[in-house]
Amino acid sequence: IMSASDKKDLVVDNATLNVIFDILFLGLAVSALFMFTQTGQIFALIGYIALFFVVIHAIIVGSGHFGTYVSRTLLKKPPFDNPLTEGKNKKKFTSQCWQLFIHISMGLFSHYILMGEDWVERPWHAAPWAKLEGKEEKPIIFALYNVQLAIWLVTCFHHRFVDERNKDYYVLFGHHLATIAVVCISYWFKYVRYGLLVFYFHDVSDVVLDLAKVANYLKLEGKAGLFITEILYGVLVSSWVKYRLYEFPRLIWYGIIKIIPVDSILPDGSSSFGASTYEKFPNHYFWDCQIGGPVCSVLLIILFCMHIFWGYLLLRIGYRTLFKKEGIHEVEQEEYAG
Repeated sequence: IMSASDKKDLVVDNATLNVIFDILFLGLAVSALFMFTQTGQIFALIGYIALFFVVIHAIIVGSGHFGTYVSRTLLKKPPFDNPLTEGKNKKKFTSQCWQLFIHISMGLFSHYILMGEDWVERPWHAAPWAKLEGKEEKPIIFALYNVQLAIWLVTCFHHRFVDERNKDYYVLFGHHLATIAVVCISYWFKYVRYGLLVFYFHDVSDVVLDLAKVANYLKLEGKAGLFITEILYGVLVSSWVKYRLYEFPRLIWYGIIKIIPVDSILPDGSSSFGASTYEKFPNHYFWDCQIGGPVCSVLLIILFCMHIFWGYLLLRIGYRTLFKKEGIHEVEQEEYAG
């Protein structure tokens, strides 16, 4: 018989949503394979997918051994009480470790490409000028797309079939699907600079999120834990506000909505290329202005709404920790982990 707390923590499984999301995931995976077949990159994509399955498994095994050792030795005594002794907690810890590795490596990859560009400060400069002028984008951006799409497909698979479930399971599942769709559409329409910025904003903020979760699973809170979880929580809120709640919607507004398809004046005084410019390129006008741009905008707005939801959860955790004097580990378990 489950206790009241066990029932409260249980993540409810919805068979209907599972079927819908599984069909969407399968459709997106098939679409991705088709797109990369058309561009001759299918074997590279499949190779990356296989590689990441191997790398993730290796990190899970390695972090499992390391985490268990730390938990049984350095964190054996109260108030830590061997935090990874529970199988569910250990599985979440190892899952967060491989995600941390992915986000650090991909964040650095995106940062390297962005060096010397002003697309973060002026997202309208990330508009597809090269595409309109018939030029090619930097090959390294498409290499990043290969790697990122493989990662998102593997991540979505792990989320559905491998990882422990948190209370936001279906929200995160939807986030993965929407992101894969954005990757595919931006790749097909060659909005790759926009895609690069989306990757960058996600990975940079996710690094802090992963570190905060890892510290939380190890119960590194309070004076005994050198307030590591609390400090990382503060950094997380700051990075979330900057990258997910400011830079991300700014990209949507100035990078896409104010660029395609309207003519408008941008913050630096320059004008967008808008519909009048696209009309000079009839091969791109219909698909970009009527299909690609609007669909990408809707998907990005959906992602932004999810970022607001998670931002609200972060504030709830902070409120209960600061004003109700509850332990951040217990609050996170009740509000988010399940």
